[in-house]
Amino acid sequence: RAIGLVDGDNTPVLARALTRLVVLPFRVLRPDPETDFLAFSLPDAIATSLAGIGSLIVRSSAVAARFAGEAPDLKALAATADVDRVVMGTLLRSGDQLRAAAQLVEIPGGTLLTSHTVQASLSDLFRLQDDIAHRVVEALSLPLAGRGQSPPPDAPHNARAYELYLRANELARTYDGLPRARDLYQRCLDLDPTFAPAWAHLGRCHRV
Repeated sequence: RAIGLVDGDNTPVLARALTRLVVLPFRVLRPDPETDFLAFSLPDAIATSLAGIGSLIVRSSAVAARFAGEAPDLKALAATADVDRVVMGTLLRSGDQLRAAAQLVEIPGGTLLTSHTVQASLSDLFRLQDDIAHRVVEALSLPLAGRGQSPPPDAPHNARAYELYLRANELARTYDGLPRARDLYQRCLDLDPTFAPAWAHLGRCHRV
C-alpha cells in the first residue's frame, strides 16, 4: 500500500496494487449428469462475485474456458490472460452432498497461496460459491464489507431458484441453448423475483 497526493489536492489517496485473477472451470472428479453443469457455472458465479471488489481485476469466464483441463499451462495462462493469480478447483458429488475443493495459486511460479474445501447439500449451492469467494478475498488480504453481517445484495432468497440460475448460465454459453436458458431464468424469477442477476441474464437472452 502507498499514500499519495492528487495534483492540486491535499487529500491523501490510498493506492493499492492491482491483483489480476482468473477462475478456471472446475474439474469434475466423478461425472454426474445432475451436477456436471457446475463445472462452469460455479466458477463463473465465483468470478462474478469477486468482480466487484476493489483492487481486483477478474478475467471473464470466456477467457477462463480456454484453459480448462486437468493441468493448465501456468506460464501460458499468465501470459495470455495477463493474470498473476488463478483459482482452480474440483467437484465431487456424494449422495445429496457436493464437495468443492479450490486452490488459489500464484502464477507463473505455481506457489500455492491457499487451499479450501467446502461441502454443502445440493440444495445450498450458494454456500459453495460464497465460501470460496470469501476465502480467496481473505487470502489476497482484500477488504470485504459486510462479512458476517448481512448477505450481499445479489444473494438469492431461494435455493431452488439459485440452482435454476446456475443451470441457465451453463445453457446460455451457447446460442442454441439461449431459449432453454431463458425459460430457466424465468422459472428462477418466479421463485425469487428479487434476484437481480437472473433479471440481467434474462434481459440478455431476450436481447440476443
